[in-house]
Amino acid sequence: MARPTVLSSGQDVVFPTVDVNEGQGYEPSSGKFTTSIPGMYLFSVQYCVSTSNQVKS
Repeated sequence: MARPTVLSSGQDVVFPTVDVNEGQGYEPSSGKFTTSIPGMYLFSVQYCVSTSNQVKS
């Protein structure tokens, strides 16, 4: 069983692995995204949250 991840308000969430990273703009070690092309970007994440309000990583 995965251990729960506790997040604070305003805390950055770093995803060490990603399925798609076209252009390699996302740096998994820091969680920072840098664009090489100016524009508007959309990020989408979906979590399944348990009844105890904890995110499982």
